Amino acid sequence: MSGIGRPRGLSMQDFFSRYGTEEQCREALFAKRWPNGFVCPRCAGSTYYTQATHVRVMSTHHVVD
Repeated sequence: MSGIGRPRGLSMQDFFSRYGTEEQCREALFAKRWPNGFVCPRCAGSTYYTQATHVRVMSTHHVVD
């Protein structure tokens, strides 16, 4: 099993309330990966943008996977 799925103790209704849309999932993943806000690991910049066609955060200077 991959370990990805519904967190233990969270009802299906609560799960969909938190992560039911793509935007909610993206925000939750962003907060988990960068709890203090985005910082590029290469240049330490905090300016970023996202691409609608890819699930990828991009620094203004570098692609951050």
